[in-house]
Amino acid sequence: MEISDDIILELERFGSQSSKRLLVAVAGAPASGKTTLAHDLANRIPNCACVSMDGFHLDNPILKHMNLSERKGSPQTFDLDGFITLIKRLKEPSDVYVPVFDRLTKRTINSASLIPGSAKIIVVEGNYLLLNEPGWEALQSLWDFTIFLETDLATIE
Repeated sequence: MEISDDIILELERFGSQSSKRLLVAVAGAPASGKTTLAHDLANRIPNCACVSMDGFHLDNPILKHMNLSERKGSPQTFDLDGFITLIKRLKEPSDVYVPVFDRLTKRTINSASLIPGSAKIIVVEGNYLLLNEPGWEALQSLWDFTIFLETDLATIE
């Protein structure tokens, strides 16, 4: 996936004009390139870091107890309240430890990554960041900039 130089310039300009952190949402279907884009942005933009919503997957025993094991990855299988709390914390320019989802073990590792206080732009990637459903819509007012990746089914498969 190629990142538009216009997007890079816009984010850098927006970030340099604000004394607050800039929160960027990158949303789209699974396998649409969200993680790749988020990491590419973080690598190309100074003082930029990325966070994945995947760090808020509920653990398998919890999903089993909730009879949601077969639905892992659907909106109701994430710790939405915890995720919203993290996004609000990321608005402040301080060090924040974030969880990471380990795809090998299929488990969340708490405090596995540090978002440094010096990061001016935080790129957050996830499937449901722009979802217009109860609970999830609370995120929409927290984003300063949004990117939605539209990907055809053949590419996703």
